[in-house]
Amino acid sequence: MEKYAPETRKQKQDRLRNTAASGDKKSTPRPVNVKYGLNHVTYLVEQKRAKLVLIASDVDPIETVVFLPTLCKAMGVPFAIVQCKARLGKLVHKKTASCVALTEFTQNQAELNNIARTCEQQFNSTTPTWRSKIFFNFIFLFVCLFN
Repeated sequence: MEKYAPETRKQKQDRLRNTAASGDKKSTPRPVNVKYGLNHVTYLVEQKRAKLVLIASDVDPIETVVFLPTLCKAMGVPFAIVQCKARLGKLVHKKTASCVALTEFTQNQAELNNIARTCEQQFNSTTPTWRSKIFFNFIFLFVCLFN
C-alpha cells in the first residue's frame, strides 16, 4: 500500500516544475494514490469508484464510521477493518486517518486484487453472529413469557 501513498509537497513541486520546464501545455496526470477522509471515502463508495476501503477500529467516536461497512456491503465494495488509525495515517503522511480508499490498482494489480478478494470473503460476505444470538434470545423470552 505504501506505493499508493499520496505524493508529498516536495514530490508535487518537482512534478509540476518538470512539467513547466518541458513546456507542455498539457498537465501531467496525477498519480493514482490512496484517498483519505471520511467524507471523501463515503463519496467514492457511493459513486462505486472505490476498489478497496480500509477502516480503523479505534476511531473515537465510533459513530462516525459505523455506517461505512454497511454502505460498502450495499455498494459491493470490499472493505477491511484494521487495528490502528495511526497505521492508516502513516500511509497518507498524516498523524491519523479514520479510513482510506484505493480507487485504482495500477501497480501489483494481481496482489491487490487478491487482497480485495480476501477482504470481501472475510468482511463483506459474513453475517454478524450477534444477530442470530439476539434473535434466538428474543424467541426464548417470547416463549417463556407466553407459556
